Amino acid sequence: MVSKKLSRVTTILIIIMLVLIVLGSGLLVGYNYIMDQTTRFKAYDAAIAAKENPTPTPEATAQDESAVSSGTGSDSTAATTSASAAATEVLPTVELPDEATPGAVMIYISLGDDAKAIATKLKTLGIIDNTSLFTLLSKFNGFDSLYRSGTHFVTKDMSYDEIMYTLTQNPVTAQIRFSEDLTYEEFKQVLIDNNVIFNESKMDEMVENPSAYFDYDFLSDLPKPVTSSQDDQSALLNDREWLLQGYLFPDTYNFDLNTTEEEILETVLDNTEAKLSDEYYARAEELGMTMDQVITLASVIQMESGTYDDMAKVSRVFHNRLDNGDYLQSCATVNYLRLKLGKDPVFIVTQEDLEMDSLYNTYVTPGLPPGPICSPSEAAIKAALYPDIDNPDLYYFAAKGDGTNVFASTYEEHLANIATYLEPLQEAADNGEIVPYESTESSDEAEVKQGNGDEGSIGGA
Repeated sequence: MVSKKLSRVTTILIIIMLVLIVLGSGLLVGYNYIMDQTTRFKAYDAAIAAKENPTPTPEATAQDESAVSSGTGSDSTAATTSASAAATEVLPTVELPDEATPGAVMIYISLGDDAKAIATKLKTLGIIDNTSLFTLLSKFNGFDSLYRSGTHFVTKDMSYDEIMYTLTQNPVTAQIRFSEDLTYEEFKQVLIDNNVIFNESKMDEMVENPSAYFDYDFLSDLPKPVTSSQDDQSALLNDREWLLQGYLFPDTYNFDLNTTEEEILETVLDNTEAKLSDEYYARAEELGMTMDQVITLASVIQMESGTYDDMAKVSRVFHNRLDNGDYLQSCATVNYLRLKLGKDPVFIVTQEDLEMDSLYNTYVTPGLPPGPICSPSEAAIKAALYPDIDNPDLYYFAAKGDGTNVFASTYEEHLANIATYLEPLQEAADNGEIVPYESTESSDEAEVKQGNGDEGSIGGA
């Protein structure tokens, strides 16, 4: 009897020991998994930080070391401990997948996608095999509410939890700088060159008829969309094709690679609306101009000038001519017209240019062209609103070839300037010695382009 009781107790103890061993093994496995996962996630964090800040400046490094060594600041002890820990912890090397990573697959997380929807997308893309396991692990790891909408890149050799962690990070964006001299067609090409995916036809429709999609103050000045029955050549010469051209404010923007056409334009136009201050509208009214006329004039000034001082003087020339009902005679507008016709730009307009019957040909059509010929900078907009007041009689200018212009008040002075500057430039271009309108980087404080340079910067009025 006693033997049976001992046997039963022994059995129970063995079972308890086995259970404890199993539990202990499970806890150990779980602990090792969590520690391994934590280390891998730290490695991802380090890789992300290194990508965002690839080369810390010597000044920042010295400042950090000084702060740690001197113990300044309320968090000096924590900073010292953190710095010491960072120095001793060795993290595995992690390569963040992007569009250039072999085998990388782009996944777009829509706003509101849950773990199940994301798992379905991943399986469809061939990244995972088991959606149920992914969904279960997502909940277990606490990722369910952390996924960020936008574009991400993952690879099939990543573990499920690494995929999840990647999808909780900031989405991949393209940081794009739009320069001051872009036409709308060039604006689109910059987006394409930076791998932004959008529907070009849909964007064209929005730019052709912006009032149907957006509500901004400056839209009230724009003409109605063209519904012309003219033949294609006549429309090309006279119609303002892209109503938003000139309003796509030059600046640096961040776009998700899978953003919508509306989001792209809204991001840029919000900036435009902010830049066009009440002061600008009040000043335009003082000049008897609409904001659209100001932007149109600013776009021509942009293409004729390389520095802000030049812009103000070019503006004075054009204002004097507009006040007299005269021709602007801008090479920039002629070269824009030539661009529309698929021709190369010129330094000096030809007889053929003078014979082009077009509203964009400011040698034969008085006043402003039908609309902006590029995106003007804020410096050019200011110049259009505030022309030079120190030289009130300026009526002519010619480009010198270095991003600046030489100005004249009389036609005789202007002819002498042309002979000195423009004719040698045109001869050099004809001989292939220089390339017309090849942009160079500006050192001007207004951050506008210069050089032998932007369209119209060599030419003049």
